[in-house]
Amino acid sequence: MSNYYQAKKITIGITYQIVSPESCENGDFEETGFEVETRPYIQGDIRQFKNRYGGFYSLENSGSNWWQSYDDQDYRSGNSTSYSIHIKGITDSTKIRIDRYLTGKKIFNRKVENNSLMLERSS
Repeated sequence: MSNYYQAKKITIGITYQIVSPESCENGDFEETGFEVETRPYIQGDIRQFKNRYGGFYSLENSGSNWWQSYDDQDYRSGNSTSYSIHIKGITDSTKIRIDRYLTGKKIFNRKVENNSLMLERSS
């Protein structure tokens, strides 16, 4: 692990949630837990997790650095599994880059106004 990530104290963890047809009726999860316990971030983690779990969407209103995968549906059992990436210790600019990579969307549109670069939220 590089000294940069150690110095910044960036950590990452992966949780999972399984919803069965029965637990869905009760408004609960069948099972939850850690897929990867919270640990120091290692360069390449984000790429590895995206390749393993597929597409993600950001939970923008959560106020944290948290991304959730799209559900993986088991059509035999009816169970649905999703994974969440939790990252602590990153800057806002790093969060924007991670969000763009995981979700494939731009968070901000750039425009020049009065010779100044302006960032506005994408819709």
